[in-house]
Amino acid sequence: MRNKLSFDLQLSARKAAIAERIASHKIARSKVSVFLMAMSAGVFMAIGFTFYLSVIADAPSSQALTHLVGGLCFTLGFILLAVCGTSLFTSSVMTVMAKSRGVISWRTWLINALLVACGNLAGIACFSLLIWFSGLVMSENAMWGVAVLHCAEGKMHHTFTESVSLGIMCNLMVCLALWMSYCGRSLCDKIVAMILPITLFVASGFEHCIANLFVIPFAIAIRHFAPRPFGNWRTVAQTIFRH
Repeated sequence: MRNKLSFDLQLSARKAAIAERIASHKIARSKVSVFLMAMSAGVFMAIGFTFYLSVIADAPSSQALTHLVGGLCFTLGFILLAVCGTSLFTSSVMTVMAKSRGVISWRTWLINALLVACGNLAGIACFSLLIWFSGLVMSENAMWGVAVLHCAEGKMHHTFTESVSLGIMCNLMVCLALWMSYCGRSLCDKIVAMILPITLFVASGFEHCIANLFVIPFAIAIRHFAPRPFGNWRTVAQTIFRH
């Protein structure tokens, strides 16, 4: 009996055509539409990071399983990005494929990238306000807030060279996840293809610049503006942030 097992994946040339078409579509949007879609992407990234923080809160940071599960949870943000077709700055660099085919100019590409970055920041700021006023910082005996401080403090110890290298490796994983999602024909195919690259960069400690726009300013806000009646939590937080 002939073996009928096969993988119904897009070929490389077809993936390139898909990537170019998506890039051209994103660039062709109006400036208002680009900004609003980028805001949504910022919210989705913050949602993914919130899921990640909720999982690692009150868990030993040295446990490999904690990083693995946290990375899987963070993937939610990128799944939402892919499903909803929003624009994240780190993945929008792939719109350069439209430039490589002569569809757009460098000026158009740069304006689009700046709009996306500003929109991501605005979306993160809006969701951060919701998180702040929701009282989630105080949940689990304020361990959620401590997890934010732990996470942000760890990022502050990198040298400039380390930060750039970690950022490049992170964006490599993001672009690979996006490229691999183009292989799939169904939503399930695309989600499964994205999980491992995203989980790898989170579990390995690579630095995502848009995610950092959420956690680092939020940690600064906790340190300076969090309510005082925390029991011993404020002392713990100050100890974590002491250099």
